[in-house]
Amino acid sequence: MATVAGNISQVSWADMNDYGDYWRFTDLAIKKLMHEWFGEQVEVECFGNVALATAFIQGLAVEDLPDKSILRVQDSTYSICIGIKAVK
Repeated sequence: MATVAGNISQVSWADMNDYGDYWRFTDLAIKKLMHEWFGEQVEVECFGNVALATAFIQGLAVEDLPDKSILRVQDSTYSICIGIKAVK
């Protein structure tokens, strides 16, 4: 199990769908990287959304968020953290 820092910049879905977005940590890039070592035994999950990306840029802590329910919203367009489960 591992986590990697995701992006605070928006994923370009046009590029992602056409040829992939492999130049930075995206769920697709992590799957490709981990597949080389672990084969099909890899699960990747993205955490974050545009509101959390904005809060991160502003240096806000969880305690500073006016609505904590935003923490449960997952949007892979702005994945702040990417979780990996790989089995060898």
